[in-house]
Amino acid sequence: MWAAEAGLKGINLPAPRGDIPMLNDPVWDPIWSACEETGLTLNTHGGGGEHYPYEGQGAQAMYMMETLFRTRRGLWVMILGGVFERHPKLKLVLTEQWMDWASGAIADMDGLYHNRTGEWLRAGLSMAPSDYFKRNCYVGASFMSNWEAKLGIEQGLADHVMWGDDYPHAEGTWPDTREAIRFTFSDIDPKYTRKYLGGNAIDVYGLDREKLAKVATKIGPTTEEVAKPYTVPEDKVVGLYAFRTGPGRFI
Repeated sequence: MWAAEAGLKGINLPAPRGDIPMLNDPVWDPIWSACEETGLTLNTHGGGGEHYPYEGQGAQAMYMMETLFRTRRGLWVMILGGVFERHPKLKLVLTEQWMDWASGAIADMDGLYHNRTGEWLRAGLSMAPSDYFKRNCYVGASFMSNWEAKLGIEQGLADHVMWGDDYPHAEGTWPDTREAIRFTFSDIDPKYTRKYLGGNAIDVYGLDREKLAKVATKIGPTTEEVAKPYTVPEDKVVGLYAFRTGPGRFI
């Protein structure tokens, strides 16, 4: 309650770990109820959760392969575990993520729900997992690429994805944020660009649209600026994730 009274719009939710109760445990219900009552959004940051203690050659890369997966565990725990069934107004954001994984995870959960062995799952859930995702869940897509923006539209997830610059991390868009926005959104319908760049966040967190519109008018970028295609100079080394041209592909 203090967080909401202090003006905060969300709280940090740790990714599942072995030293805390599973997120579908009823012990969490008072927190979920308080978030519903106050409108606070749950936010799980990429990189959390319990990781395997890899060692030796390639250990860091092995760790990185599972970094975002560990964060996503909370999604299926809360959907399949009935948390959103019991708390329909609760909102979960998985942030500092790609967004291309979401449709596959949703399809996998729906497959478990609808198949002939899923009777036990259907007994505790009144809707398919995809319906809970569309009602309760969102992805904070740091350094969103052009192909991800298009994928979100194609897969019907444009209302559930929020662009992020990941400042001040080295892999974030700064100091090339304006260029990254143009690279990602120049050929995207402005109605979707507005959702990705701010509209969805305003809705998810209950922000003041009028006040933010004044800031946006002051600092830009304008619709015309975003619509101007950006080509990465040939002599520029690009390691920013926002300039990916496909899964794991950099210019």
